[in-house]
Amino acid sequence: MKYMTIQVLTAIALGVAPQVSDTATFTLKTNVSVSEDHVYLGDVADCSGSSQLCEEIYGVEITPSPLPGRTSVITADRLRQVLAKEWPHADVFFNGSKAVKIVAQSQVLTADLIKQELEQLLLLRMSQQDRFRVSVGKVQLPLGLSLRPGEYRLEFQDLEDGSYESPEWVKKYLSGPRRIVVQVVRDLETATQQRLLTGFAVSVNFMLSERLPVLKQPMKVGRVVSEDDVEEQWIEIHQNALKFAASKSQIVGRRLSRSLSAMEPIPENALTVPEIVKRGKIVVLSMKGSGVDVSSKVEALESGSYGQIIDARYAATKKKIRVRIVGADHVEFVF
Repeated sequence: MKYMTIQVLTAIALGVAPQVSDTATFTLKTNVSVSEDHVYLGDVADCSGSSQLCEEIYGVEITPSPLPGRTSVITADRLRQVLAKEWPHADVFFNGSKAVKIVAQSQVLTADLIKQELEQLLLLRMSQQDRFRVSVGKVQLPLGLSLRPGEYRLEFQDLEDGSYESPEWVKKYLSGPRRIVVQVVRDLETATQQRLLTGFAVSVNFMLSERLPVLKQPMKVGRVVSEDDVEEQWIEIHQNALKFAASKSQIVGRRLSRSLSAMEPIPENALTVPEIVKRGKIVVLSMKGSGVDVSSKVEALESGSYGQIIDARYAATKKKIRVRIVGADHVEFVF
C-alpha cells in the first residue's frame, strides 16, 4: 500500500517559557474501505507522535461516505483545509501521494431476501384467513440496490396496514403483479426509536388461491345443481377474472344457464334461480326434530325457488303452515 506523510506541528505556550511544539505525523493511506455514513481522518491516515493530537485528529469528520458500493477521492488539499480549520495555528506538511481513494462497503439487497420477508409477513397476517391462500412469485428490484453493512429491518407499510379480513381487499392487493413500497429501517437504542435509511418500490407477482365450490362432474345447461353435485377446491384466481360463486348456498338449487366443466369455479352469471315449486302443486313435506322424522303431502300456496320460505296447507284440514323449499317439489317444516 502506498502512503503519503502529513506532519502537523502545534505550538503550546506555557506561561513565559519558550514555545515548544507537539508534533504528529500522519501517514496517508492510498486506498481505504469504509462502512459508516461519514469518513473521518482516522479512516484515511495513521498517526504517530503526540497521542493527544492524534486522538483529536482521528475524530475529525472529513466528508460523507460514498453511496454503498461506490468510490470517491479526497485530495491532500482537502485534508489541508480540514486541518487548517480545526487547528489554524498548526504547521501542516504534505509529502508523497496527493489523494486517497475511498471505497464504501456494501451488502446487496436481494430479491430472495425481500421475497422471504414478504412470505413471513403474509403467513402471519393470513393465519386466521381460511378462505384465501397467498404465495409470492417473482420479485423485481431496482438495479444496483445495496446498503451499508449492518442490521436492518424491512417494512411493507401498505401490506402491514391491510384489511386482510376483507375479501375485496385481498383480491385487489394480493393477486397478480403489484408494485409495493419497501422501507429499510435500522432500530436504534430503544424499541420505540428507529431510523429510516431508504425506501424504494419493487414489483411483486402475487398468486392468490380461493377456496371455492366446484362441480364434481360436468353438467349440461338447464340442470339444477344439488348438494351432491358440489365440493370445494383451492382455485387460483386473478384480478380480472369473472365473479365466481363463493359458497355452496349460491349454487345449490340454481339452474345452469350454460354447460360447465368439472373442477372449475362457477361464474355467478352461469346460474339462474328456477322456481322448483309451483303454486297449487302438491309437494312432499318433511318434518325433522328431536327423534321425529316423518313426511306427508301439502299444497303449495306460492311458487318459489330453493331456500325460500313459502305458505302451504294441508289438503284435508286446510291448515296453513310455513315451509322452506329444499328441492324440486320438496319442502320442510319451519318450526
